[in-house]
Amino acid sequence: TQTGSEVRVLCLHVPTNLSVSDLDVLIEARRITICHAGNGTVYLDGDLERGVVPDESTWTYDEDGLWLYLRKMNLELLRKSNEHGEMWWPKLFVHHGGIAWDDFDKDYSDLPHEILARHRRIEAEREHQSQLDQAERNVREALTERDECRKRARQERLHELRTGSRKSWVYLNRENPNESEIGRYREEEAKRKSNQALIAT
Repeated sequence: TQTGSEVRVLCLHVPTNLSVSDLDVLIEARRITICHAGNGTVYLDGDLERGVVPDESTWTYDEDGLWLYLRKMNLELLRKSNEHGEMWWPKLFVHHGGIAWDDFDKDYSDLPHEILARHRRIEAEREHQSQLDQAERNVREALTERDECRKRARQERLHELRTGSRKSWVYLNRENPNESEIGRYREEEAKRKSNQALIAT
């Protein structure tokens, strides 16, 4: 698991029947090595995907196994202080496959106060912008629906004027899918003739 500043790793390949003195754990800025201090058996070894701070990283060993507590170097945060998602490790070692972390799984509560405040402000701004975008989409959809209702009503009126009978636009579209196109063409033709008459006068 991980937080904004730490990665916690349970090393499953390390036997649980050893003593602490049997283990040789080396935590470097970009590499982790765990082996048996006596016979040299390697339990874990690999290059880290991101850097850690060795002096602030530690490990414990008990009946549950060996746990690593790795303090993130968080160089990504220094480069992009407003992009906190960048500090989230996609994987532990470079040879591992990536993990699709859900945003709800991410814990930023251990960030420094100033950075956490900035993070919360940015998240609030993004949420506000998202609400504005949704409101704009709702308005556009409402306007589109209103236009469609007008077109359907016009289609029904034109049919009634031509035939003397009234039918729903649903039935008209089933009988003649191009009926609405005919109605628009007639409107455009009427406007064109009206414009020509104005020019002639």
